[in-house]
Amino acid sequence: MTQIFNEDVDIIGIADTTQLEVRGVATQSTPLQAWQDNLGNDLARVTDEGLIQTGDLGMTTDDALIEAHRDESSTLPQRGASLSGIIGGTLSAVVDWVFHELTLRGSGGISALHQALRVRLTNEHTGAATNADLRAGDFEVLNNNTGATNAVSKVTAIHAAVNNAANGTVADAAGVRVAMSNGVGGTITDAYGVQVEDIDQATNNYAIHTGAGKNHFGDALELVKQTADPAGAVGTMQLYAKSDGKLYTIDDAGLPIEVGSGSGVNQLTDLSDVNTATPTNRNVLVADGIDWESRALVADDIQSGTFPTARIADDAITTAKIAANAVGSSEIAANAVTGSELNNTGVSAGSYTNANITVDAQGRVTAAANGSSGGVTFSGCEVTHSANQSIPHNSDTILNFNTENWDTDGYHDTVTSNSRLTIPSGMADKYYAYLQVRWVGNNNDLRRIRIKKNSTTVVAEWMINRPAGHDAGMFVASVLDLAAADYLEAEVFQNKGNALDLLAVSGLSPRFGLVKVTGS
Repeated sequence: MTQIFNEDVDIIGIADTTQLEVRGVATQSTPLQAWQDNLGNDLARVTDEGLIQTGDLGMTTDDALIEAHRDESSTLPQRGASLSGIIGGTLSAVVDWVFHELTLRGSGGISALHQALRVRLTNEHTGAATNADLRAGDFEVLNNNTGATNAVSKVTAIHAAVNNAANGTVADAAGVRVAMSNGVGGTITDAYGVQVEDIDQATNNYAIHTGAGKNHFGDALELVKQTADPAGAVGTMQLYAKSDGKLYTIDDAGLPIEVGSGSGVNQLTDLSDVNTATPTNRNVLVADGIDWESRALVADDIQSGTFPTARIADDAITTAKIAANAVGSSEIAANAVTGSELNNTGVSAGSYTNANITVDAQGRVTAAANGSSGGVTFSGCEVTHSANQSIPHNSDTILNFNTENWDTDGYHDTVTSNSRLTIPSGMADKYYAYLQVRWVGNNNDLRRIRIKKNSTTVVAEWMINRPAGHDAGMFVASVLDLAAADYLEAEVFQNKGNALDLLAVSGLSPRFGLVKVTGS
């Protein structure tokens, strides 16, 4: 008999027994219970086999103890199953909020795939998916104990473990196994078996940190070039690539070492000439282009330029390490030894007057000092003029000199007071002074040349009456006792009746000079 209740139904138990029992018949195939909306559509039910189903019940699925389906649109969060809980108080025991456990029993054998928990996300949407982020699993731990005085000892978003019981046997065990496939015609731009974002927020940052066990890579190891050497870590060696395109290791002291190609090890294939059982003291391993041998180095083993100065410490090579007469011209290339390779002898660099010197057996100057005599130092000056100079009639005229033939100690200046030869400071002495000129040819008249000291004193003079029709050459000289700052000038005179040229003739006219006589 079917009974319909239009009001609330309360079942209130009064004894420890099943309060509501629904029993099917022997031929039961329809649900034992059904919960419907006002139109009679099932929303949830208990099947004839005692399975619980909820949501869209028209789907055909595997037999599950609990099934939940949803394919309708809603503004609410789209969740197939949602569990939320808050547990307070002192937490000292294990809390498993969602717990999946599968135990396989029996003895008939195991084959096929068995999964305690399986998560699948299927994308069948045909619209634009540019900003989509599809995740089959998303795990996050939020540590909000900002007021706690002690740090949480360990936080793990995903923990995977394989525990093989004592005497158990497993052929292939993996804590985490990642697989990826791409169907025919499909396109995956970037595929990552494991992708780790930047890990740089901690005191010690490890993108991947392993314990004991080999790290095996089935393909090339790709390293991003580093612009600087990393800091060394105690008890470790680090491998990295630098911007120069080379591979390096760095030890725990921060010392970078370039990793070689390894070809040198492969070349050590023929060591038949080497006594590896009893090595000879001070021998080296030498290759002759064919094989290797152990022997002492000889001169031909060391090529020119093999040892740059940067490889040999100061004072590292001494007479005790070089046999007598062992280094000759054949061992030292031309111009190979310069001042930078020679030790100082203790002699101060500079010029010495009438020097007293000491020379050792190697020909080196080991001592030097100024002497009182025995040396001659030439000092003096000779000047000229590059063009004819016009000499006015009946007037004493001082000559200018714009060119120096030689000047050892700054007696003359071609710009300032270039008519003068001046004795430099500290150069007071006896000097031989001379003047040579040539006049242009003309009629009979008087010619005169003089050397004057300090603009007033005539120290040398010569006068002639020149015959008509010929150039006139004149020369005058004198030995003078001159003090520092004394100066000499050349003065000329003619009374032709009009201006007359004093000729500029290379090597002859005008020539005005002085030479220090004693040379001291």
